[in-house]
Amino acid sequence: MKKLPILALCLAFAATAADARTLYVNASRPNNNGNGLKPSTAKKTIQAAVNIAKAGDTILVQPGTYAPIRTNNKRITIKGVKGVSKTTIVQTAKIQRDVVFAQLGKPYDGLKAKGKNTALTGFLLDGRNRDIGSGGTLVGISAGTVKSCVLQRLGEKTQHAHVIAVVNASLAGCTVKGNYGRISESTAFDRCRITGNIAHIQRNGGYYGPIDGGRLCNCLVVGNEMWGDLFSAVTLVNCTIAKNTLFHEGKTLSAFSRFYNCILWNNFRQEPVWGENDELLGYTKTVQNVSSGNGYSRTYKDNRDPKFTTGWKLAKGSPCINRGTLNSKLKKLVGSVDLAGAKRIHGASIDMGCYEY
Repeated sequence: MKKLPILALCLAFAATAADARTLYVNASRPNNNGNGLKPSTAKKTIQAAVNIAKAGDTILVQPGTYAPIRTNNKRITIKGVKGVSKTTIVQTAKIQRDVVFAQLGKPYDGLKAKGKNTALTGFLLDGRNRDIGSGGTLVGISAGTVKSCVLQRLGEKTQHAHVIAVVNASLAGCTVKGNYGRISESTAFDRCRITGNIAHIQRNGGYYGPIDGGRLCNCLVVGNEMWGDLFSAVTLVNCTIAKNTLFHEGKTLSAFSRFYNCILWNNFRQEPVWGENDELLGYTKTVQNVSSGNGYSRTYKDNRDPKFTTGWKLAKGSPCINRGTLNSKLKKLVGSVDLAGAKRIHGASIDMGCYEY
């Protein structure tokens, strides 16, 4: 008798899989009157397809420009069929007050929404109409499971304290670039590029980190500017962190964070003269497991050249080759491929940084 509930559950899953549909969206359609079940009857907006989607459905989005969306954590997949170069989510008019470009979780609160049921793949989220106005909040992605997306130009130079690119989400193979404001909160990054962001952020008379909580694995963090700690309570595994600049005395590269098999190179802080790497880490006692010699947490932070080649990859003879170590937990986090999708661990042990030589 105890097997009956399990059988019923299996039958329910089978029925759900059988009922899963493919819905279609095409910005060139005249309106949303079509049922969305065929390309010829596609919906005009993504939101219209989301509204009729059921658990297990996939929404295929043709190239075009689309308005922000909300999914309320529906277990659906939304895919730009031609990828980020062709499919954009953008506010079509000047942004005023609170806007979330892709609110994939619930409840309907951009900074508090949670849930990973909605999968978003192959979109450019572009904040080119980014005048958020006084007191407004601008969020790129809130919750969800996000793959192969780009977040760019979110924030306004004069208003970027109210901007956060991504919160409570899980990102893989994404790029976060050229944004003004906070980069992330409570977000997991895997094989992502975080470059050229500017975070001069002040709250209650103090500064706080643009990457707050969560973790980064196989990520490249290069050329960002900030006035607070770059990482706050973050776990970093096999990341390359280079040429980031802090414009505030007393602040450090990281607070309450842990580094494993990372490369820290040519990061600078004004204190009151420019200091490099060791100064950034040495002024805080909260950075843990940096070159601590406890087996699996070695991190390369010397000011000697780690010998990068084009695109921050390791050149022959780099002191970072075969220098990393992993325990079972870190091995699971770092996965089987590097930032470029190449196989991890070619030699005797894992290389440091986001690329395997």
